[in-house]
Amino acid sequence: MPGAFAALARSARRQQYLYFATIVTLTVIVVVSGLLVAVLAAARHLDYRRAEVVQYAANVSLLLNREASFLRRTELTVHDALRLPRRRLVCSCATVSIVAYNWSGGEHEKAVGARGARQCENVNDKEST
Repeated sequence: MPGAFAALARSARRQQYLYFATIVTLTVIVVVSGLLVAVLAAARHLDYRRAEVVQYAANVSLLLNREASFLRRTELTVHDALRLPRRRLVCSCATVSIVAYNWSGGEHEKAVGARGARQCENVNDKEST
């Protein structure tokens, strides 16, 4: 009988060892899976941030390009304005800048207030004399 109890004790120790080994293995699998998920989440977040930075850099580049284009156009306008003879059109009446469009009959007519046009003609005549 003592041999049977010894065999039963060995079997119980072996079962206990297998139980602990299984628990440790499952724990390691869970920890490794958690680390893998954390690394993938961090990589995804870094990709998202990288895309944000790329978009921000593209927006800044576009803004700088627009600003440079505006400065080139302004420089050309000023350069052309300095090359042209001086001619001013000074109007004290705001009706000249008001343009009314008449679309009746399918024709396009540009109407400028007569009073404003006369005032501008008078100012231009005074300057030319």
